[in-house]
Amino acid sequence: MQTLGDLQAPVGEKSRPHQYNIFSGFANFYSCLGPQNIRFCLGLIGLVGSGKSPQDAYSYEGFLADWRFKCGAGFFAVYENTTLTSCTQSTYVNYNPEMGIQFDAYKKNVTADSAHACGYAQNLMDSLGSIYRNGACRGSTADDAQWYGCQSAREYTNAQFRHCQHSTTCKPRLLN
Repeated sequence: MQTLGDLQAPVGEKSRPHQYNIFSGFANFYSCLGPQNIRFCLGLIGLVGSGKSPQDAYSYEGFLADWRFKCGAGFFAVYENTTLTSCTQSTYVNYNPEMGIQFDAYKKNVTADSAHACGYAQNLMDSLGSIYRNGACRGSTADDAQWYGCQSAREYTNAQFRHCQHSTTCKPRLLN
């Protein structure tokens, strides 16, 4: 399974073309497979049917939802502000271990106590928002970066626990 680290890009002025290639490839991947194949091959039913554990299948669904956000609404939310683009990229690359710790804690908690999944989802969202806010994005872009990190985690968790979308929230984006 692909990990966050596998999609790291160089950070700086020249990293946008790399991002475009990743995002374009992701869009082509979805377009090529089509909705039915996505659902029955890469959805929960298809992944469990091919031998993946439910935990891995949910994690993979979350991963894909997170990257749909990063390649779609999340990208368009940050790309007009070069400072925000650069700092979110830098945070993603340089704070990956810290984010991994938060994802691991979330997975362990929801596996052991799925009845409180929405609370664990909110904790993950708040944690990632804080990492983006306090990492490379400190300063004038901190609020937008916090929204980006939180919303990214929200997409990840909503793919697994759709009912949580009614109780989990991120601070609104300020449009810096």
